[in-house]
Amino acid sequence: MQEEQRIVSKQKMWYTWRGAYCTVQRDLASLETVSAPCQAFTLATFLTKGVFVLDYHELLNLSADIGRLLLQNGAEIYRVEESMERFFAAYGVSGQVYCVPTTIIATILTPEGENISKGVRVRSRGTDFDKVMAVNDLCRRVCREKPELSAVREELSKIPKRPVYSLPLTCLGWALVGSTFALIFGGNFFDAACAFPIGVLVCLLQFLLNKLEANQFFSLMVESFLIGTLAILSVKLGLAGNADKVIIGVLMNLVPGIALTNCIRDILAGDLMSGVAKIAEVFLIAVFIALGAVMAVYGARLIPGL
Repeated sequence: MQEEQRIVSKQKMWYTWRGAYCTVQRDLASLETVSAPCQAFTLATFLTKGVFVLDYHELLNLSADIGRLLLQNGAEIYRVEESMERFFAAYGVSGQVYCVPTTIIATILTPEGENISKGVRVRSRGTDFDKVMAVNDLCRRVCREKPELSAVREELSKIPKRPVYSLPLTCLGWALVGSTFALIFGGNFFDAACAFPIGVLVCLLQFLLNKLEANQFFSLMVESFLIGTLAILSVKLGLAGNADKVIIGVLMNLVPGIALTNCIRDILAGDLMSGVAKIAEVFLIAVFIALGAVMAVYGARLIPGL
């Protein structure tokens, strides 16, 4: 099959059209070289039939942003790695991804045999399954449609801006969880009634500490201490009958249930380092929650009249 040769510069890029790949040497001002093993392309073909530049660095940056969004919002390690590798494969690029709870390292192999790597440090993590689902949906559409990277970047930039639950609604959720679990653990109506406002106050405290970017473990200890203190005060004032039921009920808002589930899933999936690291994190969270509650209980005993 006849090939066209119009050479301008030595900078090689890859272009793709309907799954067929061809190398092109280009200049910023004009396109003069096309070497197409499968199809003889002209400049008009590139402009009219959806052939676009595959920028390896942008591809790697996009995949890293996808992985970071997934990891920051509570996705499992295997989901992060698989999503990034499928993103590479959608554009015909071979890639490997290594992920732990705080770091992502990705490497791609270009058709010229060049290895390009990128590392991403993930410093904050939370739980937002709406964003996880949005990123997963975007990855599936990329695998089906193979859009231009600029279009993927535009869609990806919208995901962090997706609406979240408002502060009043979040406070209501914390209050309902606290009061409900107070009843489940054997408390009475008055215990549940006291757990309701305590849940609201602890939610507001967490919102404030997050704004101040306080350490996660310190925040958990302070929140647990506040729960214990307010529960004991409620009993001493005659508003509740069982301080332990109130404390346990509101503390359920702080229990890392999703993190515990994910660490077990990571271990079962073979991601042993990630699983062990998450187990250590869950253990530390439990220790600091217990430490805050114990400080409140024993501190109350040191105050006369309490």
